[in-house]
Amino acid sequence: MTTVKIKVGVFGYNNKGVYELVPAGKTIEVEDALAHRLVEEKGVAEYVAPVPADEDAAADIARSQAAKSIEEMTKDELREIAPQYGLTFAANAKKSEMIEAIAAMMPVPADEDAPTFDATEAVQ
Repeated sequence: MTTVKIKVGVFGYNNKGVYELVPAGKTIEVEDALAHRLVEEKGVAEYVAPVPADEDAAADIARSQAAKSIEEMTKDELREIAPQYGLTFAANAKKSEMIEAIAAMMPVPADEDAPTFDATEAVQ
């Protein structure tokens, strides 16, 4: 059994002889195969409990897609992550413009040094 959270709409299913309706935002425990179908195939739910062992490969693929650099993402993927940075894009926005805007909002990686300034380099 796997616990998932319904993200979209209302999910109806037969729970041991009782038909239940689960609205978006609610969690539900379902068989592993049904959880996989709702999350991976239909995209209407998300895992809230550990991913079942037989789903590790699917989870690895999802993680690798999340780790893509923004230059590798499609315009649709860029639109999907834009709200995380407080951005929205016009329908006719160019991919290069989207990448530039998202990159400007991303935090500086921890392995990069912050710029240093010397008092002797005063601006005139």
